[in-house]
Order: sequence, then C-alpha cells, then structure tokens
Amino acid sequence: MFDALAARYTTPLRHDDYEQARSKIAHNAFVPSNAWQDTAIWSARPSASVRQVHAFGTLTPGGYRFSSVPSVPGLRGIGDSRHGVTLIRIADGLYRWETLADYRLGGVAPERAAGVFPAMIIAAEGRSEQSIRGDYLGAFPRTSAALRRYANMDTIRPTRLPDGSTSVRVVITLHASRLSGTYPALAAYLAKYTSKSRMRLVMRDRAGAAPATWFVLDARNDRITIDARVRGGALAPFHGPPRPFPDAFEMVVDAIATVGPFTAGFETLRTDVVRSSTTRDHSWTITARREPEWKLPLFAERLLRSPLRRPFEGAGSVYAVGFREETGGTILHRFARTTVQESAILRFINRIGSRAFGDISPKVEAEEAAYLRTIFTAMRDDLGALPIGD
Repeated sequence: MFDALAARYTTPLRHDDYEQARSKIAHNAFVPSNAWQDTAIWSARPSASVRQVHAFGTLTPGGYRFSSVPSVPGLRGIGDSRHGVTLIRIADGLYRWETLADYRLGGVAPERAAGVFPAMIIAAEGRSEQSIRGDYLGAFPRTSAALRRYANMDTIRPTRLPDGSTSVRVVITLHASRLSGTYPALAAYLAKYTSKSRMRLVMRDRAGAAPATWFVLDARNDRITIDARVRGGALAPFHGPPRPFPDAFEMVVDAIATVGPFTAGFETLRTDVVRSSTTRDHSWTITARREPEWKLPLFAERLLRSPLRRPFEGAGSVYAVGFREETGGTILHRFARTTVQESAILRFINRIGSRAFGDISPKVEAEEAAYLRTIFTAMRDDLGALPIGD
C-alpha cells in the first residue's frame, strides 16, 4: 500500500491539458457556469446537459504522470489512478458536480487498509505512554524521523478507567518552520493557512436516549487533539458500557479558515455516515442534508443566503470513500456529489477559495509531493524491516 502511495508522489507532473482543466475547475467550483462555457476544459460531452473530463495517472521512468483521456481507463499497475469530473447543467444557474478518484494500492486486503487508523488508537489500550513511545520509535524509526520534520507527538495519554476501559488522548503540534530549510515554499503555505484555520470533528450515534460520542478531533492554532475510548481491542463510546461501533452514525464538523483579510466557514455541519463492510469492500458514505451555521464576514451576511441551502436540499451532498477489492488488487476509491446554485454570495466564497488554491504554486506542489514521498517511503521501509508476524 505504501509503495503505491509513494509512487503517486514521485515527481508528479500533469500534462498541460489536464493541468489547465483542473485549475479552471478549481477556480470556478462555486461559479460552474464559467467552467461550463469553457470548451477547452472538457474531453467528453455525453449529452447536451453533461460535460466531463477524465484523467489517468501512472508511474513512469520520469516520475508520476497525469494526462487527460477520453474515458475512464482501467488500472493495471501499482499506484495507477483514474480521475473524473462531471458537470451537469440542471437549469440556468443550477449545476451539479460529481467527482471520482480511484487509486490502485496493490495486494493489501480492504479490511486491513480500512483498519490502519483505528489500530493506532486501539494500540494504546492498557499501555503506558512510555511503552507506546518506545514501541513506536523502535518499530518505525524512519517514519518517526520523517514526521518530526513537521509534527511533534507531544502527548499520548492512555488513562485506565474504573471499568477496565482506557481513555486515550493524543496531542500533536505542527511546526511549519521546521520544513523551511528543505521545503521553503511548502513551509510558507502551511504557516499561512494552518495556523489561522480551525476544525473540529465529532463522531456520535443516537442508540440511547442521548447522543453517544465515540471520537473527537480538534485542530486549531497548529495543535491537533484526538480523544477516544478503547475497550477489548475496539473503540467504545465515551460513556456507558462498551458496545460495537455503529454502522450508521452522525459526524458533526466545524471548519473555519482565514484567507487574506477574510475569515469564513461553518459550524455544526451535521452529516449522516453509513459504513459498509464486506469481504470485498469497506467504505463510508457521508451525506449532508442539513445546512450548517455559516460564519461569514459581516458584509456577506447581508447577501441573499438561500443559495447556501441548496447543496443540502433533496438528496443532499454526498462524499464516499473506501477500499474495494478488484481483480489485481485493492482500490482506494472516492466519490463526491453536490449541487450549486449560483449567486452573489457564492461568487464571494468562490473568490476566497480561488485565492487559497492560487497560492498552491507549482513549487508548493512539488515540495509537498517530495515530503509525502519521504513519509510513505519511510513507512514502507519500516514495515519491511519488521519481523514476519509483527
């Protein structure tokens, strides 16, 4: 799996046609009529109301290369990827975006790929901070060194509770300045945006009389805090007796960003998450049907806000991600769908997003890829050095 991820970040380059299409789509995400009218973007037009662009990525002797293709291709090699963007014109000023991306990871089973992150939290059960750090540094020395160039794991605090379960808190601090010597453009971008942004994510269900919280991630001021509870090798709700993690739960998200002079975002975005788990597919489908509480500059608050409700009406906005077994290996797959009703307020939001995207220069992207390749290569080498059976 980490070979495939390292391949994806090996001096990636997008051919001009795909790079131009990708850039124009990103700069007009909330004003899709601009993209619709630009015929140079689209490589396929299945009908009068549908336009598409497809791309294929693969590792070549010169690095990872993306290029536009007329239709969605098959994936053959480790790290191969396919990407698709569809724009559907529903009516004047009303459009629906659909995007997909598939990456071939190799022979890792979907269940094992899906369990990587939960395993890192569950491993803290019944342990001391000292023993966890010792095991991690001993088993993953290269990964630890690569991650420390940007992030410090300041706290891994497992607390044994009276009922035998373990409360786990992890605190990570981010230090963009440490990257400045090797990756100066990436360091400057991260310092500009991460330190001024905040996000909070809460997973909870409604199996009892009150919502039960299972997981909390809070990121602000270059500090990430993760809270969870573990019992019997599995996640447990923060309160009450342990029980299996639900297949359907609620995820509540806050996200606020500062771009230039503007601070904007939302709070209390309540989404419904459904987990699908079979021998061949482990995936999560996230659906947003309830408008969040918007946090916008004062002058933007005075604009007509009904278009902000449109993505949450009807079937809502959908994001799905997972691991699927296909002939030849496991695929990491993603899909997203949302509807946009153009308006003055969305044009303002588009300008903010376009500015942030525009700051991702080719130099930033190249340095980001180089650093991520260092991390994934370190993970691969550390896992390869572990004794068989670990």
